[in-house]
Amino acid sequence: MARLKIYTDENTDVRIAEGLKRRGIKAFSAHEKDMIGASDIEHFKYASKIKAVIFTHDHHCPVKFLRVLFHCSKAVIPACF
Repeated sequence: MARLKIYTDENTDVRIAEGLKRRGIKAFSAHEKDMIGASDIEHFKYASKIKAVIFTHDHHCPVKFLRVLFHCSKAVIPACF
């Protein structure tokens, strides 16, 4: 069975990824992967590459990320909280 992987973008506090890791979940932050300042498309491509769900606190998430999905070759489902 595939394990859940979570990639937190730069709009999410790094402590979220750290807390998930402590609970045994594979989590990666934009901060630790040197993705700060990357475009939304770059974040999506990176998450797709590592086969991870994107976790964001971006208040424009539904509109912005749906627009970005049209530019990405592989579908990534954003999780907006």
